Amino acid sequence: MLVKVVLIIDKRKEQSIKYKKILESIGISVFVASDFAQSLNLMNMYEPDLIVISDSLTFDIKKAIEQIRVLTYNTRPAIIALSKSNHIQDKIDILDSGADDFLSEPINNEEFQARITAHIRRNFEGYFSEKTMLLNSKASYKMMKRTINNDSDWAIMLIDIDNLEFYKELYGELATDKLLQTYSAIIKSAIDSNDYLGQLSDEDFVVITNNEKAEKIANYLVYAFDTVVSKFYSETDAKRGFMFMHGDDEAEDKVKLVTTSIGIISNKYKKYNDLKQVISSLISTHKLAKYKTESAYV
Repeated sequence: MLVKVVLIIDKRKEQSIKYKKILESIGISVFVASDFAQSLNLMNMYEPDLIVISDSLTFDIKKAIEQIRVLTYNTRPAIIALSKSNHIQDKIDILDSGADDFLSEPINNEEFQARITAHIRRNFEGYFSEKTMLLNSKASYKMMKRTINNDSDWAIMLIDIDNLEFYKELYGELATDKLLQTYSAIIKSAIDSNDYLGQLSDEDFVVITNNEKAEKIANYLVYAFDTVVSKFYSETDAKRGFMFMHGDDEAEDKVKLVTTSIGIISNKYKKYNDLKQVISSLISTHKLAKYKTESAYV
């Protein structure tokens, strides 16, 4: 799973391989470009969290960094410049061009690893939801884009809680947050380190896994959600299986208890060309699950 991605732009084959191995040893996915033109395609496909760029390129490094900043305005990767130079003015000029850090070579392997890790950690800190501590929609869309561009089998699951707005109206925001946190914990327990769990909104979860596991995960989530959901209601509501909501005319409407609906798409039988196509198919499939009166997946 391409959760943390670094792009190395370096003309030197041996050095780029060395840096790649250092980062891959700590679970970071690394792509290497030997020239600036090649790097632009990789930036568009994988939206890296961090870019390491060397002044070994024939293209001026300051201009390259300025262009990267413009082209990656929405994704804002950290940019680390590598240089043989140790002159203060060179460092200032490169940092002024938009780089986040400047590393003079040769650099200790442990320091290189630690600096990259620190920048990626800082990059991810702004992506977490305060309620669930899961990665937010910006990160999740990035992970989905990386997944469909990577040559592997995948399945994407859109998961939400139906009738949550009625539950929130009756039981309040704190109870609703607790329900969302509990469900996120249930989803976490159903996946492993090779899967991704994030959110597309405060109430929509997304899981990226593989074809073999997706339906098993969905089966478990439907069972586990229906098992625990009664604990979030009063004894009376849980027993009768619905809530009474007050309308504007003081009439009471019956509203069923919350359920979960899960839409799953994969590339097992269909090839997806871009993220828009994936999102459209995922939403359509999820709607089919929502049409059912009980917790379900499609």
